[in-house]
Amino acid sequence: MIGQVEFYEKVGFQNILSEMCYEYLVEKETIGVQIQKPMGMLLRFLRMCLANGEPLDYASKSAVECWNEKDINETPRNHYYRATEIRRFMQYLEKAGIDAYVDRDIRRVQSSFVPYIFSHSEIVRLFAAADGLPYTPISPQRVYVMSLLFRMLYGCGLRISEALNLVMADVDLDQGILYIRNSKFGKERLVPMSESLTFRCFQYVSNVGKHRKDEAAFFQTPCGGHYASGTILYAWRQTLYCAGISYGGKGKGPRIHDLRHPYVKHTTKIFSLRLMDFQAQAYPDARRKTRGACQLLRVGQSRSPVRPLCNRKRFSCLPPQSKMSWILYAISMRLSGYTSTRSISISASSVVSASASKIALDASFRLSCRACSSCFCFACANTAA
Repeated sequence: MIGQVEFYEKVGFQNILSEMCYEYLVEKETIGVQIQKPMGMLLRFLRMCLANGEPLDYASKSAVECWNEKDINETPRNHYYRATEIRRFMQYLEKAGIDAYVDRDIRRVQSSFVPYIFSHSEIVRLFAAADGLPYTPISPQRVYVMSLLFRMLYGCGLRISEALNLVMADVDLDQGILYIRNSKFGKERLVPMSESLTFRCFQYVSNVGKHRKDEAAFFQTPCGGHYASGTILYAWRQTLYCAGISYGGKGKGPRIHDLRHPYVKHTTKIFSLRLMDFQAQAYPDARRKTRGACQLLRVGQSRSPVRPLCNRKRFSCLPPQSKMSWILYAISMRLSGYTSTRSISISASSVVSASASKIALDASFRLSCRACSSCFCFACANTAA
């Protein structure tokens, strides 16, 4: 967070509105919220109020309505997030006893986007194309980077930003574990790798990263820094072309983010078998009906290692197989780092059964998983071998 004086200089004035804005951002940062984007939006809002001659001692209705007007080239999603951020600030002012107009008519735009699910043959062709990318003198190590990067995204279910932000100290080749830091919403997690992916990482380090320091980027550019996402997206489209997979354009995919969905799909199948076998052998007296779908009890503990909290009425109309499909799919999504139930609902229709996909998860569905990551078998990343 920038200093208070610097913040007022960026705003252009100092009064009760700017002071409350600074306190609002400090409070959000204190509870662990990343404030870079909210601070940029609030700065733009305060500058707009100053330029339009709006009152600066309170938030007027005209100022909020002017801000909430949709720009010509603005997407509905960006417009929604821009309006909701100002609404949160207005609610903060209202609780503090300052006159502020809260627009309560903002509605989320429902997305009709369907993620692309790669088939096994497409994954094989994709990895083969990544291994055969043409040599470029500007980036001589590109074929090593892209070959391992795409396998890591597929085999570990990482986001592209999480993979590119890895440093040498985050990749434990002895235990085969990735340390993901500063992920979405500032969260951290440990991701185990398969033996084949660990071996490929060892080969990669032996070829291009043998003498790097611990704080150096794992996927390093020729200049010694981290790769930009735009560079990876260019190589991704080139790899799709070489693999014979058509690219539908921006917003249609296949996106590089879609490599996360096969990971969840494969781990759900394996995890379902392991979970049922685990329940049958270790907990023969477990009663699944007590928690609506699945409840595992451990002797001497008041809480279960896998504890889905769901509304039993929403699942009462589904057969047991569909209930279990939702629960297992949600567990795999949580292990992959997904944070919102909306992300689970959007992509579920392509993975779970058709009957289960008709039930939309909402805020009433919450999953808490405290099971050890060693209990899960993850997909093999050496599919092309």
